Amino acid sequence: MTASVRPRRAPPRLTVEIYVDGRSPLQYNKLKYPIQKMEKRLTLPTFSEETRLLCRIDLHGGIVMEFLTFTLQEAVVVKKLISFHYHELSKDFIFSGEAHDFWELCYIDKGEVQIFAYNRDFHLKQGDMMLHKPNMFHSIQTVNDAAPNAVNVCFYCVSPHMSFFEDKVFRLTEQERNILSEVVNEGLRTFEPRIDTTSPTEHTLLRKGETPFGSEQLIKIGFEKLLISLIRRYSLMETAHTLSSPAREKMEGELFADIRCYLQNSLSADFNLEELSNKFHIGKSHLKKLFKEKAGMGIKQYWNRLKIEQAKIMVRDEKYNMTQISEVLGYSSVHYFSRHFKNEIGMTPTEYAKTVKARAF
Repeated sequence: MTASVRPRRAPPRLTVEIYVDGRSPLQYNKLKYPIQKMEKRLTLPTFSEETRLLCRIDLHGGIVMEFLTFTLQEAVVVKKLISFHYHELSKDFIFSGEAHDFWELCYIDKGEVQIFAYNRDFHLKQGDMMLHKPNMFHSIQTVNDAAPNAVNVCFYCVSPHMSFFEDKVFRLTEQERNILSEVVNEGLRTFEPRIDTTSPTEHTLLRKGETPFGSEQLIKIGFEKLLISLIRRYSLMETAHTLSSPAREKMEGELFADIRCYLQNSLSADFNLEELSNKFHIGKSHLKKLFKEKAGMGIKQYWNRLKIEQAKIMVRDEKYNMTQISEVLGYSSVHYFSRHFKNEIGMTPTEYAKTVKARAF
């Protein structure tokens, strides 16, 4: 009697599907081995080592897939707070100075101060911020008989990226000021005594009995977000100065186009060079230079030209009277609008309207 021969079962095949950025799945049919082999590690060619896929085959042929964890990098980490103040200083406030083994942030919310640090004097105005590195002597005093408000935060941070803040004054954008404002508000809800009532030399933080959920973590995240934002923004500004001429010209051309578009859509608002500078993360002197190079005139003059050009269009459309046009374009009075129009065009808006009608016949 001839023994029957049972057909040999093929080893199981494993298909791994991975979706990358919503694209079609990548198929991996790479595992061909007996079930008895319990574990096999796949290194996927398009991913970093931290994202390798671990596949286990149990004795019954079932597939268990696990992803190895990916550790997120932390560029700037605020480990601990030492003190947190919102000071309302007197007009004759003088702090003779100190040095300590942690970082200190100083932001001027109102008024002006003079700070001695990094072996020289700095004049900080509203919206300015600087950081004192560990073990560096620094002092502060008010100037111009003004009573300033200041945010002071002392903290530990060992990140090598913190060296970026040494010996510099930073001008915060509106977005960065909002981040700091949220952090200060969290501090008011979290610590006692209130951070706006403690002495400038007080370095004791105590938690309130009841604090909002996650308040301390939001303070930590807020400070880290602010520091990272400043490093990113100022690094980009420094990089722009080192670009090749064609690359820099392209970058400045795109910036000029963006600012011009913003001005065109803001003709009814008051012109404010500082707000414009903060919005586009560009220094005021650089902004003036940009318009001199690209438009052949100062930015205020360019903005006025845009208003007059828009006024001419509105006059030709005949949908508004002169008073309405002056209001739409943000003029304080129709008389001021008429005078400005004549200075630019050589005739009043009414005279211009008559020439338009005359050309129509």
